[in-house]
Amino acid sequence: MFLRKIYNELVFIRKELQTLRPEPRFKKYREVQVFEKRYVNQEDSQVIVSFELPGRDWCELSESPAWKEVESHLSQQKKVNRD
Repeated sequence: MFLRKIYNELVFIRKELQTLRPEPRFKKYREVQVFEKRYVNQEDSQVIVSFELPGRDWCELSESPAWKEVESHLSQQKKVNRD
């Protein structure tokens, strides 16, 4: 009986925590995957963005002005968020 009461309390606590912490969201835009995690008591979320492509295409993309612009933008944002 005592263990059953503890189990019921744990189930209740788990349900309460799930309402406070939404599940991570996963979205797929064409070939780009976005995984977003939100944390309790934080305004902003953490996002992982990934994509897959053949090695030759990556070599071409990584040397392109567009990719260098993306890297530059990410670097600037990192500095802004640090300050």
